[in-house]
Amino acid sequence: MKKEEITSKELKQCICLKTGKLNFSEVTDEDIENITEIDLRGVKFNGEPTDVILSELDVFPNLNGLMISHFDLKAEDIESIAKHDKLKVIQFSSCDFENITTIDLNNLDILVFVGCTDMTKLKMPKSRVLRVIGSELNFDGVDPSVVEKMLIQNSLVNNFTSLDSNDNLVEVNFDGTTILDKDGKEVKDVKVMPHVSFSREDEFLPE
Repeated sequence: MKKEEITSKELKQCICLKTGKLNFSEVTDEDIENITEIDLRGVKFNGEPTDVILSELDVFPNLNGLMISHFDLKAEDIESIAKHDKLKVIQFSSCDFENITTIDLNNLDILVFVGCTDMTKLKMPKSRVLRVIGSELNFDGVDPSVVEKMLIQNSLVNNFTSLDSNDNLVEVNFDGTTILDKDGKEVKDVKVMPHVSFSREDEFLPE
């Protein structure tokens, strides 16, 4: 995608802020190529929707960090995100994942969900760090064998199995989280291997 094809005024403003240019007409292709992180919002601070179209992420060839907030995500949005094979960090905040079952991303380092909804059918992409805050998670969609840090806080976990044989884990934090097994029964005692730093306080207090 070329710079001239961008239609979103909000995205143009984001690019100007990132590049330090006052007018979008001053932004060069090289400026856009040098953008490695972007934060896109589906809703303005006053509650009105923005005009951001996630398919226009195609304009950034070198993204390694992406924050997306307040979007009702569609399959085509996920496909646009998945094209960015250099992504290492992605955070979804207040996003809805209805009808989304997979996020086809590889080589992620950090994957974060904050206050997201309709995640119960979602299969998580592999990542070194998985953090979920204030959301409902289906543990069937998690591959704990590849996670080093599993931080699931103030959330609800369904279909939990076990973590007691995962020696790849170094930290597990379930502060403020309710954990249910496949029968819907609450899991009170989560076992991990001796070397794992483990916390399960009654409440998670964000910093």
